[in-house]
Amino acid sequence: GRKRLHKMKAVYFSLDCKICQVPYNTTDREPRILECNHSLCTQCCLQLAQHALDAGKNTFACPFDRSVIKITVPVTPDCFRKNYALLDVIAEVKCPASGRVITQSFMEKTLTAEPCAGRGCSNNATSYCPTCGKAMCESCSANVHKILDDHVVVPISKKTSIEQQVPCPEHPPNLLQLYCTSCNAPICHVCAVLTHKDHNYDLLAGEMLKVRETFSRFTDLVHKKRDEVTKFEAEGHTQKVVLHAAIEERKKAITASCDALRRDLDAAQALSLEEVDKLFAVQVKSVDTAVAGLSKFSDDLKLMEQFIERIRTGASDHEVADLYADIQHKVKTVIETPVPTVPDLPHHSKQFTALQQLFDQLVQNVLAIPASLKVFQFSCLVNYTSVMPCVSSLRNTHLDCVSSLPT
Repeated sequence: GRKRLHKMKAVYFSLDCKICQVPYNTTDREPRILECNHSLCTQCCLQLAQHALDAGKNTFACPFDRSVIKITVPVTPDCFRKNYALLDVIAEVKCPASGRVITQSFMEKTLTAEPCAGRGCSNNATSYCPTCGKAMCESCSANVHKILDDHVVVPISKKTSIEQQVPCPEHPPNLLQLYCTSCNAPICHVCAVLTHKDHNYDLLAGEMLKVRETFSRFTDLVHKKRDEVTKFEAEGHTQKVVLHAAIEERKKAITASCDALRRDLDAAQALSLEEVDKLFAVQVKSVDTAVAGLSKFSDDLKLMEQFIERIRTGASDHEVADLYADIQHKVKTVIETPVPTVPDLPHHSKQFTALQQLFDQLVQNVLAIPASLKVFQFSCLVNYTSVMPCVSSLRNTHLDCVSSLPT
């Protein structure tokens, strides 16, 4: 019952051309197979081919997958292979229960059968009113539309195709089935007689085939442009890889030169510090000896000061009288003893002056690197030889300074 009816509906609706929505038949709308194995009716195949020839092309695009279909001149139905499998289905569909052949006309009646929307009516609907939006039997439709005589009633078999169409906003319930090429707008038959009577118009389905063909050309143009962009994009990615490799190579070269410069500078620093220690070793020893003597003399004076204070505050008169002369002599001796002085440091020697000048030059050379790099303009194809001479020159000057250090 119901399941078999759904299967029959699926088969039936697969027998329509997916472009014009007109059912296939065995006369002027036989199913034809394109090179991409999609099927269209004979009329749609001929129209697609003719539109392409009118545009000066020898191919057209499949409406479904945009495959390129070659055109054979002259264009006739025999240019396209018949879909015999679909023709067999159209010719006869056997009922599994009885083996009886179900013709297409019987299938249409069976599939479109639905109950009448009239009140209390049990008949099947035979007509459909787009304005009312109801399917009714012949009797109910006649009774309802005695009053609503401006409604357009169509056979029930047209209900599906009508529901897919759009009513004219100016003249409902008429449908937009025409296309005005002067205004580039869909119109109904009333519009064609009234507001568009002096305009050029054609069937909407036929004009939309032309529009779809235009879309096909647009797709080809966009696809061609996308291929061009993709090509440049690939080249850009290649240049990007090459550029990053060049940048890394140049970074490694600059880092290696700077590391060598840093090592040489560290060695020069150690050597120069050692030389400074040698230059001032005698002066440091003399100052150390003088400071040690002054420290001992200060300690002796402190002990004497403490001794005298202890006698003054804690000794008896007899002890003070006995020690007075000895303490007086020691104080006189200490007071008259000259205080040892720290030897004056000599002025910088000529060697130290030369050493300082060399290091000043080194510092100026190193400080010149950031200033040199500020004026360096780096581009995607820069050759690092434009910056390496700067680093190499600074390093050579640095090595000359290091070799001039006293040994």
